Amino acid sequence: MSIKIAGFGNSLTYGYLVNKGYLDYLKEYIIDADIINEGIPGDTAFGALQRVEHSLHRHKPDLTIVEFCVNDAFSGFSVKEFENYYIQILDKIPNNKIIMIPHKLKESIDQKIVKPFYECLRKIGNLREIPIIDISKFQLNSSQLLADGLHPNEKGYEIYAKEAFKVVNEFLK
Repeated sequence: MSIKIAGFGNSLTYGYLVNKGYLDYLKEYIIDADIINEGIPGDTAFGALQRVEHSLHRHKPDLTIVEFCVNDAFSGFSVKEFENYYIQILDKIPNNKIIMIPHKLKESIDQKIVKPFYECLRKIGNLREIPIIDISKFQLNSSQLLADGLHPNEKGYEIYAKEAFKVVNEFLK
């Protein structure tokens, strides 16, 4: 029996600027899975809150990987607002969920802006005992791993997929 896994997020979930994003690689690692991509470039946790029920309830995934952060940090949302929206999203997702924390940004000032949002995701995951795929340990700062300075290229997304597979595989055991 096939498991349904949904990626629910922004451009990093969508696989922006590449032919093969992390969900495409993940499908290669988890052969018996139906992988659904509900990533929308530019989306924020606030925007996702408006679409979560429509996006996920129609697919009825067994597992959802939730990825929002960077757009929220640069869209003027406070960490508290982000936390509130994110918790509401998690509460509306049916079944099991995993939180993904994106990679480190290359500019130190950008990283300082995003860091409190990363910490918020860790806090939510720990408090709710939700597994976390922490890509923030990787700084994809070379042209060998980034398509445009922010979004991973296919090699960068392969790193995402390998980290996602470790957590998803452990979760599915």
